[in-house]
Amino acid sequence: MSTLRRILTGSAFAVTARGGKAVDMKRIFAIAGLAAVFVGVSAADNITYTSAPLSFTQNTDFSTSFLLPYFNLAGETLTGVTLSFTGSLNTTELQLQNQAGTTLANGVQTFTYVASSDLSATSDGADPTLALGGLGTNFTIINTGAISLGGGGSTAAVACSPINVPSLTCNTVNYAGLGSIASGPTTTSISDPNIADYLGAGTFSVGADTFSLESFSGGGGNIAVNQTSSATEAVSVTYTYGPSSSSPEPATMVLFGSALVGLGCIRKRIRKS
Repeated sequence: MSTLRRILTGSAFAVTARGGKAVDMKRIFAIAGLAAVFVGVSAADNITYTSAPLSFTQNTDFSTSFLLPYFNLAGETLTGVTLSFTGSLNTTELQLQNQAGTTLANGVQTFTYVASSDLSATSDGADPTLALGGLGTNFTIINTGAISLGGGGSTAAVACSPINVPSLTCNTVNYAGLGSIASGPTTTSISDPNIADYLGAGTFSVGADTFSLESFSGGGGNIAVNQTSSATEAVSVTYTYGPSSSSPEPATMVLFGSALVGLGCIRKRIRKS
């Protein structure tokens, strides 16, 4: 046995016992390592709560809040918190009308129009210190590039044909007229290290809003915009947790016991050899 003990503590991968037979130490190490993995790692689980999605169509930006539950699972220890925000945008009408001049010919304008919308979370009722700058999404609804439209739209609207192709023979172009401009859904997530803020009963609120932006470049003004968009927002929280007790689970003990039995059998074979 002293010879066996000396080789086990060295760097050899095989043991030569009495009778000259060899036992593959890789197998022993693999069994022992497997037992160590199952003993040292406790199973983690997660649960996700998602708010009911809110959809709205308005001419102005919109603010709202969502309610989510705190973590309150008996016998479990919270180890991680992740907040997620999902947003989508659907623009059903986006009309640009050149109202400069009195005729198509004398009011021609060349300009670029860009429209975008931010959908984002703005506050976390559980952890007010959490920076939510990355929890949201920005949708570019349209970037027309440089386009030219005839004038006189304030006197008589002349729709382009096709209605989404601008030209000098029309003063009104509708980019969503042949179908909606859809963006998303897009989901962003952020982890909060302050997990203690999410413990307890009841619910906490997460604020969210929209922020629309439009810009013109070029041209001389008098461009009328008619836009109809609808947005959908939802927030969720994912809790990662594990058992509160540090005692090995029954299945873990069975695996560990099986590994010990395997080592015992191999040791017995060495003695008999």
